[in-house]
Amino acid sequence: MRWRKVFEANEYGKIDRTIWYDQESVVVTGEGRRARALRYADGLEVWQLSAPSTINSNQDSNPKHCQVVKNRFDPGTVHILSNDLLWSVSSYGEMLWSIELPTKSTFKNLFLLSTSQYVIVASIDSNINQLQITYYSKQNGIQSFSSSMPWSFNYDDSRNKCTTMNNLILCSNNNEVLMVTIPVTMNDTNILTNQIQLSNKIEQIRVLYESNTQSILSIKMENSETKIYQFNKKDSAIEWEHHELNIQIKSNGFYSIITEKSLVGQQILEASASEQKLNFYVSNINEQTLSNTRSYSIELPENMGGIEYIAYSIVKSTQLVTLRMQDGSLLVIKLTDSGAELILHRDEALSSIISVDTFDLSLSIGQMRIEEEFGGTGIFSMFSRRISTQLSQLISFILRLTDLITHGNRNRDYTDTQESSVRDEFNLNKILIVVTSVGKVFGILTQSGGVLWKNYFNNFTPLENFKATQVPLFHIRSAAHYTHQPLASIVYRDRNSLHETHIRTFNPYTGDLDNTLSTSSLPYRIKHVFLSTQVADEFCKVLLFVDSNNKIHTFPPTPISRVLSTQIPTYIYLFDKTEQAFVGYYVAINENDQRTSTNLKEVWRVSFQNEEVVNIHSRSSSDRVHSAGIVLGDRSVLYKYTNLNLIAVVTEGIDYQK
Repeated sequence: MRWRKVFEANEYGKIDRTIWYDQESVVVTGEGRRARALRYADGLEVWQLSAPSTINSNQDSNPKHCQVVKNRFDPGTVHILSNDLLWSVSSYGEMLWSIELPTKSTFKNLFLLSTSQYVIVASIDSNINQLQITYYSKQNGIQSFSSSMPWSFNYDDSRNKCTTMNNLILCSNNNEVLMVTIPVTMNDTNILTNQIQLSNKIEQIRVLYESNTQSILSIKMENSETKIYQFNKKDSAIEWEHHELNIQIKSNGFYSIITEKSLVGQQILEASASEQKLNFYVSNINEQTLSNTRSYSIELPENMGGIEYIAYSIVKSTQLVTLRMQDGSLLVIKLTDSGAELILHRDEALSSIISVDTFDLSLSIGQMRIEEEFGGTGIFSMFSRRISTQLSQLISFILRLTDLITHGNRNRDYTDTQESSVRDEFNLNKILIVVTSVGKVFGILTQSGGVLWKNYFNNFTPLENFKATQVPLFHIRSAAHYTHQPLASIVYRDRNSLHETHIRTFNPYTGDLDNTLSTSSLPYRIKHVFLSTQVADEFCKVLLFVDSNNKIHTFPPTPISRVLSTQIPTYIYLFDKTEQAFVGYYVAINENDQRTSTNLKEVWRVSFQNEEVVNIHSRSSSDRVHSAGIVLGDRSVLYKYTNLNLIAVVTEGIDYQK
């Protein structure tokens, strides 16, 4: 990797759109409030511009909306619409002009289009159900003229179901696509409308290719059928004609279209992912059909899920396909006459870590034998064990020395890997289990930073904790029980059904799944999950879930009396977001009780009036306190507060005290 650019952690770092040029790219961030140029060669930020403040720019009640277009008639100019602000910048870092647009609760600026003379803003007036088209001069931003038409879509539907293409606004409405043709000159202010009728309800419309005279649109329907339409500009200045391309569309296909000077016409690339295999089909678009179709396929090194983004390009007569997969991987594949070749693979999932924990490495064979050395009961038994242990260490040393003399450094990498994956003398080298927001889990060595293994889980969605996301990661069985493999578990929700909760248990050293301690769905909705204080079968701890009825369950099903102490009371707390209240519960356990679930008993409640709880934090029960205090500069001791029952609460509200 030559360079990486990390933007701000606040809203100004959220990327809205990237405009690509030959040597640089213009990146618009912060809901259209900031633009900057990055140089490809070294990642240098060539220039940065911030939008001027407006009266309504800091009002959170206004929904954030941003539109960015590159003027095709003047490619060096970028127009940005950010709520109530319209501004224009050049590709070399000059702010050309900016104007503040009228806005109110019922009047929203939504669509942005550009022509050779004007920048066009389409706004929705929900009071009179009207779409207002306003034209601004491309040179200085002065308003030139406006027109309007009836509009049946509300604001949310207009954002989610509509897109722009050239001087067209395209909206899906059940089983038809509404085409609104916007005039591009002052001489003609007549807005034209047309429809494309389809056989099924439309799920998504997407622009595949766009130019001044020709565009291609993809329409995906709810039955997974996809149709491709080609739009050609008529002899008139604004009207377009369209026809469907005769293409056999696959339900899971992704498409990208390219036009190059070296090509006659256009080429369309179709890509589909199947388990660990990618298939590509490249065809020439010839009028309404495809011709000269070439197929490619490539085996992926691991499961990466489906395709999220695809871009097809030709660089110096070389066909390149760039893909972003569901697991966050970035792939670049070269298509040649001999087949497809993977030339770049990066795990970008590591940029979205949400949970991380350390695990002790396993004992080496020699360390295990030392543990067994003290297992004897008599003096002769202990002596024989010690002699056998030392003999095995001597044999291991001789075998390793022989291998080093025979093979030299050829097995050095393998030996180093083996040594780094076992516990060192002071137990400083550990393994990091990293969970990312896209559902990819990594096992990473702390000594070298090398990735030991990685797993991707489909349909992964993290749990929500106030405004943050989290994935609980638990130590089910530690490396202390060296006769058994260690185990770790993660808990997450299903992407397609947020009511379903998944549990995945795996070996933190190898990433191998333990299907006996995993489940695809729990039969109840969970509110809270925590780990048992005692071990059950085979030294494994048990997960405890609190469902929506305040009933506690164990997984795997185990009597609660075996996993929670019957001598020391067990208290837990839950937060009720609707009532802004903390509720403490007591788990009543009987030693002879064999039930795997029981009801919680409420013992206390704390409510917050006129305040909103924005975050809570409590000390983890697995935290280790190595020192009860810190020695200060004056030799006094600042003692730590080590109460496990302490809860830190952050609230927001109005202070009525004077």
